[in-house]
Amino acid sequence: MTTTHRELGDHIRAFAKTISVGPLGIVELKPEPWASVDFCFANAAQKAELDGGTPICGWVFHYRVLARNQTLGYLIARHHAVWRRPDGLLFDVTPERPVEKHRAYGPKDGWIVFLADPLADPVVTDCALGPLPSKFYALTDDPELVAHVQRLSQDEDATVRKIYAEGVTPDPEGTKQ
Repeated sequence: MTTTHRELGDHIRAFAKTISVGPLGIVELKPEPWASVDFCFANAAQKAELDGGTPICGWVFHYRVLARNQTLGYLIARHHAVWRRPDGLLFDVTPERPVEKHRAYGPKDGWIVFLADPLADPVVTDCALGPLPSKFYALTDDPELVAHVQRLSQDEDATVRKIYAEGVTPDPEGTKQ
């Protein structure tokens, strides 16, 4: 199964509706030289302090296929924050992850698909500022794929609970997905 940008966009729109009523759009990547990979919440907040505007929390999307059966694809929505300029335009000031597989999906280079979510503030604990658990979406109802996505969701919940409890990120590159 080859998934085109149009098909992937349709799946992302359907998935996004299950997550938030916030707007879905594309955001330009404009990483700041001082910003750190995997610290999007702090990066967006610092950019707002420096240049005005506000951090906006929401979700970015990743497309994956099963290793054993690459005709079966699924989506991951990863908790993320971008910066809204005072004029309302959104930019992602966090550098992209170095491994292409772990970069958020965008319809063209330099852009990502972002779902703004007013209910997606990060979790604040005594130990950490933590992300909400990633969400997973099977692109078909194939039993093998559905079971895989359910396992990923359970593993993600356990990982995030560990972050909240210990203030550490056990898998910063998201390599388990």
